[in-house]
Amino acid sequence: MKKKVVHFIHGLNTGGAETLVKDYAIGLDKNKYNVSILCYEHRDSPYEDILKKQGIKIIYACDNIRFWNKKGIIPKIINHYQLYFVIRKNLRMLNPDILHTHLPVNNFVKFAHLRKNIKLFHTVHNEPQKIWFDGDSQGKKDFRAAKWLVKHHDQRMIVLHDDMRKEVDKLFQVSDSIVLNNGIPFSKFENSKSKAEMRNELGIPKDSFVIGHVGRFSEQKNHIFLTKIFREIYTRDKNTFLLMAGAGEEKNKIKSIMDNSPMKDSYLILSNRSDVADLMQAMDVFVFPSKYEGLGIVLIEAQKSGLPCFASDIIPVYAKVTNLVNFYSLNIDEKEWAKEILKFRNMEYRNEFIKQSGEVPSEWEMKNVINKLEQIYEGVI
Repeated sequence: MKKKVVHFIHGLNTGGAETLVKDYAIGLDKNKYNVSILCYEHRDSPYEDILKKQGIKIIYACDNIRFWNKKGIIPKIINHYQLYFVIRKNLRMLNPDILHTHLPVNNFVKFAHLRKNIKLFHTVHNEPQKIWFDGDSQGKKDFRAAKWLVKHHDQRMIVLHDDMRKEVDKLFQVSDSIVLNNGIPFSKFENSKSKAEMRNELGIPKDSFVIGHVGRFSEQKNHIFLTKIFREIYTRDKNTFLLMAGAGEEKNKIKSIMDNSPMKDSYLILSNRSDVADLMQAMDVFVFPSKYEGLGIVLIEAQKSGLPCFASDIIPVYAKVTNLVNFYSLNIDEKEWAKEILKFRNMEYRNEFIKQSGEVPSEWEMKNVINKLEQIYEGVI
């Protein structure tokens, strides 16, 4: 008999955690598992159609809340409390054998009071200190709920690398946190469109030096610094182009910065894209100046695409799986970043660098990651 697996996440945006949930749901063995996804937000996402075509059931809790889209303090308070009851109802109705949660949803699971023999897993997608202690009270509440679930429901924590494992083990006073790579589907990157095809499709000049970035438009991803780096590059070479992909609360702010600058005709922002592998083919280099990351799965994708990468040195070293990645401090100014990036305008230099940088190891292949995930679900690991 198939086991029922539910992945519970806030919504299906196109961020790293959401992409991982999508790939897990599609990749898990359909002969062994019946997979559903539970979300509490319902936003436009290209992943919805992809998942439904694969027969994955998606439940949006907010669709059953009458005043979800109403503005004002009273509807907001009502919605907040009603959401807990709707999620509890959905979790009990789905009655999973395995519940795998992502991002800050532990409070909802604690409130649901599920039966004891459900296996609980929670993936920590970002730096524990940042998500649970450095932000608002929501993070601290989520940590307390996660700690309760670990103690009273044997919830196991899944982490992205060994340093995170040590930190999470200490925080939860356990010794069984599991390291699971954020895998990527190699085939998508090996069978992607050509550079010329993508640039033509996106309207990017075919001979431009294209600086690329993929990531949610939030303070964490440091887009303001990215625009400063690009401004320095553009000042020295007008035949450059900045391609950014992502959604988020700072998107309009970044768009305004670019539109009110000399670079207004040399950039493109794309949102809600499921074709990251193809988009990366349009790029010459990848720039990722995040202020913090759990791992930075998009760096693995960029390396699989054969892109020289320029990343902030706060990103875990585990994300460097080839020699394509160059780490730089956020304490050095944008001129130094630009100076290093501009070295790669020379195609011969760039191609030789790529040639000598190695390949992404097979342990990052999504099929292999899912094999390990299934072993975790079965209690083998």
